[in-house]
Amino acid sequence: MLKRELRLGDTVDDYCIRCRLITGHAVVTIVERKAGKVRCETCYFEHNFGHGGGARHQTSRVGKKDKEKERPLE
Repeated sequence: MLKRELRLGDTVDDYCIRCRLITGHAVVTIVERKAGKVRCETCYFEHNFGHGGGARHQTSRVGKKDKEKERPLE
């Protein structure tokens, strides 16, 4: 099956950094035959195309002060 080249306005799936979901995006710019910027079709936020990658895995939100509180007293 042949893949056709992307064109402006085509819909691609990508992770929206504002919605924090993988949603449909319209291609806004094309750089070297690849999507450069995309616009979320849900919230209309424009961002660089992330190639469908999801959110970064978050590490523990425990801060330095919280870690000190958890340390047992000797």
